Amino acid sequence: MSRNQVKIMTCGNVDDGKSTLLGKIFLGTQNIYDDQLKDIETQSQKFRKNLRYIDYSLFLDGLLEEKTQGITIDLAFKYFKFQNKDYVIIDSPGHKEFTKNTANACTLANVALVLIDVSKPFSKQTKKHLSLVSQFPNIQNVIVCYNKMDKISYNLKKFEIYKEKAHKYSESMNLKINHDIPMSALEGDNVLFKSDKIKYNGDDLLTVISNINIDFPNKINDSILAIQDIDIRDNDRLYFVKHYGIEATNKKKYFNLRTKEEVLLNQIYKEGKSSKKLKNENGAITLNKKISLAKHDVLSSNKSLGYSNSFKARIVWCSKQELFLSKRYLIKFRHGESNGFISKSNLKLTKEDSISEVTIELESPITIDSFNQNYDFSQFIIIDKQTNETSAFGYVLFNLDKGLHVHSQDIKTYKSEFNGKTIWLTGLPASGKTTIANGLGDYMLENNIPFIILDGDNIRNTINKDLGFSNEDRIENNRRVAHLAKLISDSGVFAIVSTVSPTNEIRSFSRELHDNGKYIEVFINASIEECIKRDPKNLYGNTTKKNKNITGMHTKYDIPVNPDLIINTEELNIINSKKMLIDFLGI
Repeated sequence: MSRNQVKIMTCGNVDDGKSTLLGKIFLGTQNIYDDQLKDIETQSQKFRKNLRYIDYSLFLDGLLEEKTQGITIDLAFKYFKFQNKDYVIIDSPGHKEFTKNTANACTLANVALVLIDVSKPFSKQTKKHLSLVSQFPNIQNVIVCYNKMDKISYNLKKFEIYKEKAHKYSESMNLKINHDIPMSALEGDNVLFKSDKIKYNGDDLLTVISNINIDFPNKINDSILAIQDIDIRDNDRLYFVKHYGIEATNKKKYFNLRTKEEVLLNQIYKEGKSSKKLKNENGAITLNKKISLAKHDVLSSNKSLGYSNSFKARIVWCSKQELFLSKRYLIKFRHGESNGFISKSNLKLTKEDSISEVTIELESPITIDSFNQNYDFSQFIIIDKQTNETSAFGYVLFNLDKGLHVHSQDIKTYKSEFNGKTIWLTGLPASGKTTIANGLGDYMLENNIPFIILDGDNIRNTINKDLGFSNEDRIENNRRVAHLAKLISDSGVFAIVSTVSPTNEIRSFSRELHDNGKYIEVFINASIEECIKRDPKNLYGNTTKKNKNITGMHTKYDIPVNPDLIINTEELNIINSKKMLIDFLGI
């Protein structure tokens, strides 16, 4: 979508009439062709039997499921011109199950059109839509349409009651409503023309839309090129870019925000042809010299953007799974991405439809900016790496710039014939992890193999003493251990980790953190019944009201999906278990 379009997102409850309303708008602006109109008439008879009107909602509802059910599920995009302006309609779902889609529409829009059915009670879903709209500063104009006035005999008193409710709630969210329009989308009143049935001091919707002027600010005096792809041919490099801000021209100086290297823009291409400039559009460029430039890097003419691995943000949480602090997510911006985690939240519990302010820590720095400076480099989504679900939409409030002035040193590798690895022993409490870890350590000591044992209990009594046994704390505990183990193994020393690490998610994070071949997951397999029998620490016996966090009894243990080695300690004694592990390691 072009930066200079008027982008109107729509939201409202199921059957409030959004699609009907928008169909009328497209008809009135002459953006429905004769053949499309005939098709809509045919579909009206097929899908809306006994309907005395042409159902213009079918113009936007593109999915068969939507046509047959009469609801909008996905985002529908429709582009049109009216009075020399470019518009795009982003029609979002009304059903509460699709709030995520509505939040997505908010991130794309600069105008919000909120529909309210005045023939029904003022609903929670309407409040949710107003709340969502209030959270996105890119939305500059809010229009509330009070639809189905025909069903209440065009009663203006009822309209005023609904208007008062909408404004009262919006004010509590610091949301300004710019226009209130009573209408009947089905009859056309106050949609394409000022209705004589509704005596109110205001314009019809089409007039309001045509008079909207969007401020397309470029608050930063900067020309920005986001690298989307690189084509290397005959030792030449062609960079495919998305441009933002002040126009890019030949011989203009740019800086790589990651490496601080300086370069001149040599040649510009648009649609395969040579061009003199780029301005808020896609294109391709060549540079005057080779520099360390990778996909997702950003070139800036005056270094106005931030480059950070930590920032404060506002997010709209859309997942049915609550937010877990320290859980590893994919943080995805328009121009790049990085794995990371949420370290702080202003809410004790962030669940579906929650709006919270959070601190996000990235594993790799990325070019970002605050929303009030450059919204294009502020927006992001949060993706659950286990389910690939979009969990949240958000934008950067400000850059924390933590850790970027701390330079990583080359790790001094321990010189030996052995290549250090992380050996991650997982299993239920009392399954035999610590015993096997100590046995492996004894063997390595005898054979002059460098090693360090990271035992779960020792770790919790030292560097992780501040953590409890909540889901968030378990994730953070293992995150710290995994990073520590990686530092040790990268130095050429074996890191023997003995920890319950109860979830596949935790163990996947540990594996992903390490280079290929540097991580070995060993499942110490013993049934809960056998572990209870052994119970050397009296963990299972101490099940008081205060101690209800025993893995396997009170909390779930995920059986490893694809461990590198399984040692069944119910079948093997300690000597054979140790031998099995040593043989597998080949040391």
